[in-house]
Order: sequence, then C-alpha cells, then structure tokens
Amino acid sequence: MRLTRKRNGISEADAARYADLFEKLGPEDFGPPRSGPAARRGRKSLAGTNGESPRRGIRLPEPLDARYRRKAAREGRSVSAVMREVLTRHAPRA
Repeated sequence: MRLTRKRNGISEADAARYADLFEKLGPEDFGPPRSGPAARRGRKSLAGTNGESPRRGIRLPEPLDARYRRKAAREGRSVSAVMREVLTRHAPRA
C-alpha cells in the first residue's frame, strides 16, 4: 500500500486499509506528550519571544515567484527565508 498523488485520489479499498491501520494506533504510537514551550502550537517566534510572529500573505506574478524558488533552491533555503532576507534588506527606516 502506498500513498499516491493521482488526481482522483486513492481507491476505496486503499482508503479502507488506511482507516483500519489508523484505528489500530494508540497514544503511544505518537510519542510522549510535550509540556512547556514545546507544547504550544506552531513554529517558534522569529523574534525569539514567546508570542507568534506576524504573518503576511502576498500574491506574486509567476515569473517573480519562479525567481524566488530558483534562488532558494540554489542556496538550499526556503523561499520564505529568502523573501525575509530581501524584505529586511530593503525595509524602510522608521
């Protein structure tokens, strides 16, 4: 049994097998519960504080997005990290 990325999804038989496997899992299959700062949801704040980092969403033209993806791949970084660097470098002085 393997996961697929077919446009039509998975077969009914595979879905039934996955459901059976999932139902057999217990809490111990997911590791020990976390406590303290690790128990909070989401990623660590970029500012190093306990709060969440603000999020911004933007839409890019495909050619510009492709340029960011190529740069990130070349440098072995995420597109978000590359864009944060560019925004930081060109941020207006307050």
